[in-house]
Formats: sequence, structure tokens, C-alpha cells
Amino acid sequence: MSEAFGITISKPPSCVVIDKSFLDGVSSAQLQFYVQNGWTFAMPEVLMYEHFRKRDDRRIANIFKLHSIEKHVFQLPGIGEMFRMEGKTLKPAITTLRAKTIEFIIPKETIGRMFQA
Repeated sequence: MSEAFGITISKPPSCVVIDKSFLDGVSSAQLQFYVQNGWTFAMPEVLMYEHFRKRDDRRIANIFKLHSIEKHVFQLPGIGEMFRMEGKTLKPAITTLRAKTIEFIIPKETIGRMFQA
């Protein structure tokens, strides 16, 4: 077992760094299947920014997908934060910084708009 950004990694591929292409290509059911098989997901800070900066149907759908597994998704620190920590501690950021847990609070009006005919 090893640890990266405070996330315990027991066996490959137990921790997967996700990107927009992965989220676009996977369903919520598939994500839940991966979680049931022990996978944990790490999301770069820039991906969070990209999904909350603009609103469109695809980004909102991705947020709902992540919401279904939010207890198994961690937000990785940004590159600037990593560089600052490495300069301060003279150690790799992967050993000194911790990923943040994520909680999606989705307003009910958003859900209504997504499922209207």
C-alpha cells in the first residue's frame, strides 16, 4: 500500500485521476460500478473550475455523475499550491499535501431543468 496526497492506494487501478474526456465517456452507473470494485477518483482542481465556470448540459450531467460517487472523489491541489509546498518543504508535494474531499450541493431547480421534456 502507498499514499498519494493522503489517498491510500492499495492496488492498481484503485486511484484514477479523471479528466473531462473520461467523465464525458462514462455513465453514472459505470462510475458506481468502479466504486463498488474499490476505485477512488482524484480530480484536478482545474477540472472543477472548468465545470463550474460555464454551464451547459454536458458539464451539468458530469456534475450529477460525480455527485453519485462524491464520497469517493477527491480534489487534487492546484499546480501553484504544489510548487509552493515543494519550495517550502523541499519534499515532493505528493507526500506533503492532502487532497480535499468533495461535496456537491445541487439546487432542486437544477434537477428540474435537467429532466424536463
